Order: sequence, then structure tokens, then C-alpha cells
Amino acid sequence: MLDKTEHVQQVQHVAEVGAVTAKVTPPVVVSGMVIAGYPLQDWLIVLTIIYTVIQIVLLLPKLWQMWRKR
Repeated sequence: MLDKTEHVQQVQHVAEVGAVTAKVTPPVVVSGMVIAGYPLQDWLIVLTIIYTVIQIVLLLPKLWQMWRKR
């Protein structure tokens, strides 16, 4: 069983690993797609489409609630 100090240290370590992973992921994805033969312009278009779809999906519940309250 971990004591409180060890538990806090493990949580901090996991948070640090997550932060580093989040910082490293975009360049790794870009490099991988360029190596796979996709030009930078193509993957930027794909990411823009994905981002737009995510924003629409996140906005739909709010719009639905506003519509129902009318």
C-alpha cells in the first residue's frame, strides 16, 4: 500500500508524462504523415475538417437545450 507522499509523487509523474506526450504528439503525427506520403497541406485540411466536426458536435447539445426551452 502506498503512503500519501508516494501516491502524490506517482500522480505528479503521470501528469508530467501526459503533458510531455501532449507536446510531442503533433510533431510525431506530422512527421509520420509526411513520411507516409501525405503533404503537409493535405493533413492540415483533414485536421481542420476534424476540428470543425468536433466543434459542431459539441455545440449541438447546447443548441438543442436552447431550442427546447423556447
